[in-house]
Amino acid sequence: MKLKTLLHAIGETSSLETSLPKHLGEIEVSALVNDTRHIQSGCVFLAEKGLTSHALDYLSEENCRKTAAVVYQPDYDIHRFGDAVDRFIAVNNLNCFINLLSQRFFAPVFAKPLIGITGTNGKTSISQFIAQLADYGVIGTMGYGRLNALTPLSHTTPDALSVSAILKELSLQVAGVAMEVSSHALALHRVDALDFKIAVFTNLTQDHLDFHDSMDDYFASKAKLFDYSSVETVVINVDDVYGRQLAQRCQNKAKRVLAFGQKNAVCHFDEYVQIQSVQLSSEGLQISLFVHIAERPSHYAVFAPIWGEFNAYNIVAALLALYAAGESLPVLLMKVAELRGVLGRMDPIALGNHRTAIIDYAHTPGALASTLKGLRQQVKGQIYTVFGCGGDRDRTKRPLMAQAANQFSDFVIVTDDNPRTEQSEVIIADILAADVDLNRFKTIASRRQAIRFGLSLLAQDDVLLIAGKGHEDYQIIGSEKTHFSDYEVVQEWLHESV
Repeated sequence: MKLKTLLHAIGETSSLETSLPKHLGEIEVSALVNDTRHIQSGCVFLAEKGLTSHALDYLSEENCRKTAAVVYQPDYDIHRFGDAVDRFIAVNNLNCFINLLSQRFFAPVFAKPLIGITGTNGKTSISQFIAQLADYGVIGTMGYGRLNALTPLSHTTPDALSVSAILKELSLQVAGVAMEVSSHALALHRVDALDFKIAVFTNLTQDHLDFHDSMDDYFASKAKLFDYSSVETVVINVDDVYGRQLAQRCQNKAKRVLAFGQKNAVCHFDEYVQIQSVQLSSEGLQISLFVHIAERPSHYAVFAPIWGEFNAYNIVAALLALYAAGESLPVLLMKVAELRGVLGRMDPIALGNHRTAIIDYAHTPGALASTLKGLRQQVKGQIYTVFGCGGDRDRTKRPLMAQAANQFSDFVIVTDDNPRTEQSEVIIADILAADVDLNRFKTIASRRQAIRFGLSLLAQDDVLLIAGKGHEDYQIIGSEKTHFSDYEVVQEWLHESV
């Protein structure tokens, strides 16, 4: 592809500061790169302005000589690159166009519609349920690819260039992709050019207020996904107040709305699935559904061998997304009994003597409350909870996490999560500033020791919820990332107890 062809879309928006010189326009683009560590001979380097620095800050003279051209975001003084500036092309607001350029370059094509999933909680479970039920790959918190061969990612939604490269790779492996779409990705334009056909909204509870100015700002970022012109069908949890608002807005824009939820508000929409009842047991969920969509309204009963009442919502969201993608709903409903729980999401480990450890990723007040509330309905004995809060993140949610643990747990052990550059004792003090019964709280900063202490307390029919890290196999203390796994700590304790 010639550079003039790649930049044509940007030229149409008048974002190019000057007309493209002919000698640059004829360049054959062999590779697109936005990281100086990946620069190769003959590539086009996309240099955008970040929140605290500019990509050109990291471009050495040696690497600059390797590039065929440098497309950069002004204002930036490029004179230090000498004669090489003849290969520099200034594009205003380049960060808003990286995804457009990368989509044009990689041009991934799928047989099935691209599904985008956003919301505070449930994105990973929904995407993985979709991948279990149909020929879909995933992109998200736990990595990308087929479920049995995930490649790790550093972010829930990667940078714009990486997203398109990953989609191209997956287009050779699967019929479709279910992608977790974070509010950061939406706010930073990482997915603006993707051809989403189906958008799923799970819920909105407090999180990421270190990045967003307010809950309204957080919601506005999430809602961007549903405003994309490519999105034809939206699947929305209307039990959530933000979801109900979003569904009404989408309906006014003539998008197809497939609503779901337990409350009667769901019946206000033309097409919906109402979760009429959820029966919980140690074996899983027995779910009663009323399906009111294009076909004849019908009642269905399905069983899923998965813990957590909230997973009824995740299952229904996955079913509706795939139905919108053209899958047969009756066939999908039969497959629900084959679903498996997601690693680190309400994941039980049997400890013997009817004792259980549950590892879950819940790291927001809403998620922790939902997880514990679901456990309370399934657990005969006591519920012990181990949790902490991440450092260098939204401090206002820390006491709210304590309140959720206090409300639904019999005993709580406060520990470290990923302290990062904050002092552990400061984070714990923020947590314990909540109005809670401190007689039922204990502080053990070492996460390993906190988990082991919690396990030692369990009697018959008791459960220990280990919340916050889920599938993660690392802990960040200071700027150092070291290996740590909640699963391994439980298995070590179990081995020693035999």
